[in-house]
Amino acid sequence: MSRANVPDLSVDYNGKTLLVRHAGHGVVRVILNRPDVRNAFNADMIAELGDVVAELAAVRDEKLMRVLVLEGTGNHFCAGADLNYMRAQAEAGEPQSLRDARLLGSLFFRIASFPATVVACVRGGLHWGRPSAAR
Repeated sequence: MSRANVPDLSVDYNGKTLLVRHAGHGVVRVILNRPDVRNAFNADMIAELGDVVAELAAVRDEKLMRVLVLEGTGNHFCAGADLNYMRAQAEAGEPQSLRDARLLGSLFFRIASFPATVVACVRGGLHWGRPSAAR
Protein backbone atom coordinates (compact mmCIF):
# COMPACT_ATOMS: atom_id res chain seq x y z
CA MET A 1 0.00 0.00 0.00
CA SER A 2 1.53 3.33 -0.97
CA ARG A 3 1.11 6.43 1.16
CA ALA A 4 -1.42 7.74 -1.38
CA ASN A 5 -3.54 4.62 -0.79
CA VAL A 6 -3.49 4.62 3.02
CA PRO A 7 -7.11 4.33 4.20
CA ASP A 8 -8.93 6.63 6.55
CA LEU A 9 -8.23 4.86 9.84
CA SER A 10 -10.58 7.06 11.85
CA VAL A 11 -13.21 4.46 10.89
CA ASP A 12 -13.13 0.67 10.80
CA TYR A 13 -11.10 -0.72 7.91
CA ASN A 14 -11.17 -4.03 6.02
CA GLY A 15 -7.86 -4.38 4.21
CA LYS A 16 -6.31 -7.10 2.11
CA THR A 17 -4.56 -8.75 5.09
CA LEU A 18 -5.76 -6.72 8.10
CA LEU A 19 -8.85 -5.49 9.85
CA VAL A 20 -8.85 -2.33 11.98
CA ARG A 21 -11.55 -1.96 14.61
CA HIS A 22 -12.18 0.91 17.01
CA ALA A 23 -13.23 -0.48 20.38
CA GLY A 24 -13.85 2.90 22.03
CA HIS A 25 -11.97 4.79 24.73
CA GLY A 26 -8.92 5.11 22.46
CA VAL A 27 -8.49 1.36 21.96
CA VAL A 28 -7.76 0.34 18.37
CA ARG A 29 -7.61 -3.33 17.38
CA VAL A 30 -5.42 -4.29 14.42
CA ILE A 31 -6.31 -7.82 13.44
CA LEU A 32 -4.11 -10.02 11.26
CA ASN A 33 -6.54 -11.52 8.77
CA ARG A 34 -5.02 -14.45 6.91
CA PRO A 35 -6.51 -17.33 8.93
CA ASP A 36 -6.09 -19.80 6.06
CA VAL A 37 -2.30 -19.60 6.62
CA ARG A 38 -2.48 -18.99 10.37
CA ASN A 39 -1.98 -15.23 9.84
CA ALA A 40 1.52 -15.78 8.49
CA PHE A 41 3.36 -12.70 7.25
CA ASN A 42 3.84 -12.17 3.52
CA ALA A 43 4.90 -9.10 1.53
CA ASP A 44 1.35 -7.72 1.43
CA MET A 45 0.83 -8.04 5.17
CA ILE A 46 4.22 -6.53 6.00
CA ALA A 47 3.50 -3.51 3.80
CA GLU A 48 -0.10 -3.08 4.95
CA LEU A 49 0.71 -3.48 8.64
CA GLY A 50 3.62 -1.05 8.34
CA ASP A 51 1.40 1.58 6.74
CA VAL A 52 -1.44 1.08 9.23
CA VAL A 53 0.90 1.27 12.24
CA ALA A 54 2.52 4.43 10.84
CA GLU A 55 -0.87 6.08 10.32
CA LEU A 56 -2.08 5.15 13.80
CA ALA A 57 1.18 6.39 15.33
CA ALA A 58 0.46 9.81 13.84
CA VAL A 59 -2.80 10.10 15.81
CA ARG A 60 -2.02 12.35 18.76
CA ASP A 61 -5.46 12.45 20.39
CA GLU A 62 -5.59 9.98 23.30
CA LYS A 63 -9.35 9.79 22.96
CA LEU A 64 -8.77 8.20 19.54
CA MET A 65 -5.47 6.30 20.02
CA ARG A 66 -4.46 5.25 23.52
CA VAL A 67 -3.91 1.49 23.19
CA LEU A 68 -3.04 -0.56 20.10
CA VAL A 69 -4.13 -4.20 20.34
CA LEU A 70 -2.60 -6.65 17.87
CA GLU A 71 -4.50 -9.88 17.38
CA GLY A 72 -5.22 -12.55 14.79
CA THR A 73 -8.31 -14.13 13.28
CA GLY A 74 -8.90 -17.85 13.53
CA ASN A 75 -7.18 -20.22 15.91
CA HIS A 76 -3.67 -18.77 15.69
CA PHE A 77 -2.24 -15.35 16.44
CA CYS A 78 0.58 -15.63 13.89
CA ALA A 79 2.59 -18.43 12.33
CA GLY A 80 5.57 -16.21 11.52
CA ALA A 81 6.55 -15.95 7.88
CA ASP A 82 4.44 -17.53 5.15
CA LEU A 83 6.42 -20.46 3.71
CA ASN A 84 5.43 -19.58 0.13
CA TYR A 85 6.67 -16.04 0.76
CA MET A 86 9.94 -17.44 2.15
CA ARG A 87 10.40 -19.66 -0.91
CA ALA A 88 9.78 -16.72 -3.23
CA GLN A 89 12.34 -14.67 -1.29
CA ALA A 90 14.93 -17.41 -1.64
CA GLU A 91 14.32 -17.54 -5.40
CA ALA A 92 14.32 -13.74 -5.78
CA GLY A 93 17.93 -13.45 -4.71
CA GLU A 94 19.88 -11.43 -2.21
CA PRO A 95 18.95 -7.85 -3.27
CA GLN A 96 15.20 -8.55 -2.99
CA SER A 97 15.66 -10.48 0.25
CA LEU A 98 17.60 -7.56 1.69
CA ARG A 99 14.85 -5.08 0.71
CA ASP A 100 12.20 -7.30 2.29
CA ALA A 101 14.27 -7.79 5.46
CA ARG A 102 14.57 -4.01 5.78
CA LEU A 103 10.79 -3.60 5.39
CA LEU A 104 10.19 -6.20 8.10
CA GLY A 105 12.78 -4.56 10.35
CA SER A 106 11.10 -1.20 9.78
CA LEU A 107 7.73 -2.70 10.73
CA PHE A 108 9.14 -4.14 13.96
CA PHE A 109 10.78 -0.79 14.76
CA ARG A 110 7.47 1.03 14.18
CA ILE A 111 5.70 -1.31 16.58
CA ALA A 112 8.49 -1.15 19.20
CA SER A 113 8.57 2.65 19.07
CA PHE A 114 4.80 3.14 18.88
CA PRO A 115 3.82 6.23 20.91
CA ALA A 116 1.00 4.45 22.76
CA THR A 117 0.73 1.18 24.64
CA VAL A 118 0.87 -1.91 22.40
CA VAL A 119 -0.71 -5.16 23.56
CA ALA A 120 -0.66 -8.50 21.75
CA CYS A 121 -3.81 -10.55 22.25
CA VAL A 122 -2.43 -14.03 21.61
CA ARG A 123 -4.91 -16.86 21.27
CA GLY A 124 -3.87 -20.25 19.97
CA GLY A 125 -0.53 -20.56 18.26
CA LEU A 126 2.32 -18.11 18.06
CA HIS A 127 5.13 -19.61 16.00
CA TRP A 128 8.32 -17.83 14.99
CA GLY A 129 11.38 -19.66 13.79
CA ARG A 130 11.76 -23.42 13.74
CA PRO A 131 8.59 -25.48 14.43
CA SER A 132 10.43 -27.28 17.25
CA ALA A 133 11.02 -23.93 18.98
CA ALA A 134 7.24 -23.44 19.33
CA ARG A 135 6.64 -26.59 21.39
